[in-house]
Amino acid sequence: MAGISDEPFDRKGKNKRRFRLKRFGEIKPATKPNYLVKGIFPRVGIAVVWGVPKCGKSFWTYDVIMHVVLNWKYRGRKVQHGPAVYGALEGGVGFSRRVDAWRQQYLLADHEDPLFYLLDVPLDLIDDHKDLIVTSREQVIVGPPAVVVIDTLNRALAGSENKPEDMAKFIRAADAIYTAFECLVVIVHHCGIEGMRPRGHTSLPGADDAQIQVARDSNGTGIITATVEYMKDDEAGAAITSRLERVEIGPDDEGDEMSSCVIVECDGQVSPQKKASGDWGKGGADVALRQILMRLLADCGEQITPFADGPTVQALKLELLRAEFIKTWPALGAKNPGDAKSLAFRRAIKDAIKRKVIATRELNGADFVWLARTAEAAAARSSSPEKSNGSGEGVAPIASDERDALKARGFSNEDVFGMNPQHARDILADDNRNADTERFKVVGQVMGTTTCVKCGKGGGVQMIKDSRSPGTKPKALHPRCAREWFENEDAPLE
Repeated sequence: MAGISDEPFDRKGKNKRRFRLKRFGEIKPATKPNYLVKGIFPRVGIAVVWGVPKCGKSFWTYDVIMHVVLNWKYRGRKVQHGPAVYGALEGGVGFSRRVDAWRQQYLLADHEDPLFYLLDVPLDLIDDHKDLIVTSREQVIVGPPAVVVIDTLNRALAGSENKPEDMAKFIRAADAIYTAFECLVVIVHHCGIEGMRPRGHTSLPGADDAQIQVARDSNGTGIITATVEYMKDDEAGAAITSRLERVEIGPDDEGDEMSSCVIVECDGQVSPQKKASGDWGKGGADVALRQILMRLLADCGEQITPFADGPTVQALKLELLRAEFIKTWPALGAKNPGDAKSLAFRRAIKDAIKRKVIATRELNGADFVWLARTAEAAAARSSSPEKSNGSGEGVAPIASDERDALKARGFSNEDVFGMNPQHARDILADDNRNADTERFKVVGQVMGTTTCVKCGKGGGVQMIKDSRSPGTKPKALHPRCAREWFENEDAPLE
């Protein structure tokens, strides 16, 4: 064109022009995947993770980011591996415990140091974003960060969330970060009073590339659901269900046990009325161990007498349990899957023993495992003077049809597995005996004027104790009210 040089560089080789316009034929689609976590987070831009306080949004965000850092698939979804800079601006001490809990739950002791970088000091993103960019370039040693997390917006904004000018400056600062690194900036944010959208001025939802709502079920299940409400250039609607699991991480300087929580996967189908029997842990490995143990006890368990003066119990060789666990437990993308599986098994066994829901012992050169709580109940029954053959020795094991009949009367698998065969047949011989009559014991009489603590009515009230919970005290109850009272002592009167 007349008056404009076709040469874009000056004599020193510097570009004279700020912009270069691409011709139509030069335009080609980028082939690099456009996601950080497929279907959840885009690779570049701004993503807002929002929800009410204490809904688990920070726990969930940290868990997803660690999968990116470690190059692990997230719930079966592909990730783009890279370093993370995480601004934990709401309590650095608590966040450090969260990191240690996650490390103990998911990483081997000798796992190489992940490319995770924590910022746990106050930050004003509008004024400090340039320093944050420079610091990240200097200290993130393996390439630029793939993701920068600001947790939360409120702690990173010196102005007002509701003022359009302040929010506009905040968004420009976030833009500068993702432009500098071609990364994703994740902003963890609270919701407004009505709980229907992220808090503050609407310019933030208008500028983001993805928006994810995190909500915690209010009906007692504890299920945390992260829903992709919006994603530019991709399909929204993905829903991820999780829950929090408590992890003890060791003693503090005064000897008190420290703990935090980690996010664990769940299927979202937990019923608030369904309670786990005994005191089993709720982690994925704990649940898997219990399910495998129950199945193998039924399929290939054998009756043993672990102690000379104790009861006969249904037990399983520990090696069989370990082999089945290792075969079915996912390795979560670990560098050494075999070690990860073995570690998960050891931790689950150790936790179950600590919770006193299983017991183990070597017998005739083999290690056996059995259900401790039911074994204790069997021991109590075998020591009763009412039983002439309490040890169970010389008595045929419980047959499959007897087991089915006991289950039909309300007994669980654990009840049946720990039951003395003779005691089981005594129950089956009496049509009036079932799981409730065996559980709730009449331990004393009351005055005729005494009323039931559950329904408030008199007549037929007795002192009843829950035999499965030795620490509970007897209560004045009608037999028909015993189950509801002991399962919920705060139940209101009828």
